[in-house]
Amino acid sequence: MADNENAASEARTPRWRRWLIEALVVVLLVAGIRIWMQRGMVDGEAPALAAITLDGVPVQLADYPDGPVLLHFWAIWCGVCELTQSGIEALADDRAVLTVALRSGGAEAVRAHMKREGLSHPVVLDDSGRLADRFGVSGVPASFIIDSTGRIRYRNTGLTPAWELRLRMAWLEWWG
Repeated sequence: MADNENAASEARTPRWRRWLIEALVVVLLVAGIRIWMQRGMVDGEAPALAAITLDGVPVQLADYPDGPVLLHFWAIWCGVCELTQSGIEALADDRAVLTVALRSGGAEAVRAHMKREGLSHPVVLDDSGRLADRFGVSGVPASFIIDSTGRIRYRNTGLTPAWELRLRMAWLEWWG
């Protein structure tokens, strides 16, 4: 009898409503995981960053006064980072991007990795992890979008599609 009542109840619930509820549960789950992964990451004013890229060019966040800059932490040993690298490279073709190679084995290892993968975006080394600590990065990949005033407007740890980063940067450029 109870099975018949459950079956009758399910039959009365429209399929689209069940799908909507299931989709809402998935969205809430993903949002919760993202929020949990961001714990400890710096928000508000971006910490000072003054470094030298692999190419020997001094760089700081103040070098990007005309719009948002993507500060992207990654590592050569990170499988998820490898999935995002081509998107970050494409983003760097027409947006301000600065990447940080975290604990990746030194300049020669990072240079070899960049050459092997066909990457040319600007890279700062953080073998000690001090820069990552200042930004509250506890896992990679980690992305920050920093506006022209030096405020962090977006942050995320984990897989972030390049289209999402591009969209967020465009939003800041247009509506700041």
